[in-house]
Amino acid sequence: FIIIILIIIVLALAYIGFIIGNNGYKYIDKDYNDNANGSDGLNQENDGRNIRFLNINEDDIIASPLLIKGEAKGNWFFEGDFPIILTDWDGRIIAESFATADGDWMVGEEFVPFEGTLEFVPPIGEEDFMKRGYLILQKDNPSDIVELDEAVEIRIRFE
Repeated sequence: FIIIILIIIVLALAYIGFIIGNNGYKYIDKDYNDNANGSDGLNQENDGRNIRFLNINEDDIIASPLLIKGEAKGNWFFEGDFPIILTDWDGRIIAESFATADGDWMVGEEFVPFEGTLEFVPPIGEEDFMKRGYLILQKDNPSDIVELDEAVEIRIRFE
């Protein structure tokens, strides 16, 4: 009986240590598939991809609040918006919000202007790798069918 109680105590302490260890943050898997078709989803011209950015490029240095502007194909929106996420170098989610369509989003494959803002506290750390992160734009997928998931990841640097 004492052994069972000790096992329960050890498991409870391990669980509490896990909760405290990740500081209550949610994480996102860095191996998230950018697009089902294997492209990176980014472009400055119409080359068959899903997102065009107007104000953010790979490895840009960002600060809060971060305004994100661009164009996305209409099928990326659901009810006029789609999720945007900011992670640190370790995949920890430090901000979440939505990009909102600026116009009619029910246009299928046509591009629709969008805008979104993320407010965040940048990660703390002196090492160069600790100043890196990812801006992730996710196609809104209310069906939860994994095959329809798509996302675009842009590597960024924190100020």
